[in-house]
Parts: sequence; structure tokens; C-alpha cells
Amino acid sequence: MCTISNLSNMSATSHQEESKTEAKPKDISKLKQYKLFKKLVSHLPVEQKKKFAALMFIARQRNDIKEQLEKEICDLEREYNAACAPLYKLREELVSGKRDPTPQELANLPKYQGNGAKTLEGIGVQEMERTKGIPGFWLKAFQNHSEMNEFIQPEDIFILKYLTDVRKVQLEGNDYEVVFVFESNDYFTNKELKKTMIMDPEEPGECKETKGTAIAWKEGKDIT
Repeated sequence: MCTISNLSNMSATSHQEESKTEAKPKDISKLKQYKLFKKLVSHLPVEQKKKFAALMFIARQRNDIKEQLEKEICDLEREYNAACAPLYKLREELVSGKRDPTPQELANLPKYQGNGAKTLEGIGVQEMERTKGIPGFWLKAFQNHSEMNEFIQPEDIFILKYLTDVRKVQLEGNDYEVVFVFESNDYFTNKELKKTMIMDPEEPGECKETKGTAIAWKEGKDIT
């Protein structure tokens, strides 16, 4: 299934039902493992049971430390995302063509121009390329990303060239959503497509459910 269609989903109800259906075998599997494990331990000699209990005590302490670490990492990520938000806004404005580079941002321009380049003071606005924004910025970014590139289908390329911004929004707990912002295009009327990630509170880093924006395709333009 292509990248763009993966951003869409059916109703939240259908996803919740799907999530519950997938969760049952997982819960049953864990229960079976626990019962089998408990049965095996019950047949151990008393001395081995003591050692087992001691090992489990140590393991629980380790898990407490791990949970605390994961909480601190989550807090640091929130601080990092908050600190970077103004920078991402500046990037979005530049990519979408809402503004031109500032003199401060162009401070290192001469070193990218090669030998004999003009100094910054000698560069006039009229000499700068007047292309609006950076066309195809996110498409190129995805294509050059070792993991994202694998998910891009040929039909996605025509749509991703209209993508002007991608940002992560932290929700309650560890849940978050990824927002894809598009300029007006020939394929759908949405200005934004969102992918919400509902994380599993019992298994840090594991996503238990996803929800996506329903794509409002224009007539005859549905690529899915």
C-alpha cells in the first residue's frame, strides 16, 4: 500500500475494533506463557525456588530503573521538541516560500559559492534566484532517507512534491501525531493529513493503534 493512502483510515470505531481484535491473541499468549512459567517454577526444588525469587526481585528493580529512565527520556524529548519548534517554523516558512533567507542565515553563504564568490554584502536581492520556496524539499528528503525511501511508491511522487511541512505534535502521555501539510494540489482538498499514534502504556515504544485523516480525493484522482 502506498505512503499517501497509509495516511488515511476508516472511522475511529473500525480502528478501535481492529485494535481490540489484535490485542486479544496477544493477551491470551501472555496468559498462556505465565501459566506455563508458573507451572514450571512450581516443580523446582525449594532451594532453586529461592534463587528464582531472588532473581525476580532483582529483575523487578531493574524494570523500575528502566521505567524511570524511559520517563526521563520522554520528558527530554518533549523539551527538545519544544526548543526546536521555532526552528521548524522558520524552516517551514522558507520551504513554502513565505519568506526569503535572512542576512543572518546567509552568513556562511560565501563558503558554499566556491572560489571567487562575492561577499555577502555584494549580493543583492535582485541577484538571488526568485524561485518560490524550495520546491520538492520534502520529497527529496524522503527519497534520500534510507528508511522512508523504501515506502515511497511511484504514484506518491506526484503528491509528495506538494508537501510543504511535516511536524510532530505531542499529545497526552506518550501519544503523538504527525502532521503533513500540503499546498493546493490536483489530488485532494485537505490542507493537512494527520497520523495519530496511540502508544501502549505497558510496552514503551510500542504503538497499539493508529488513526489517520480521511483523504478528500478530488474526482478521478484517488491513487489508492
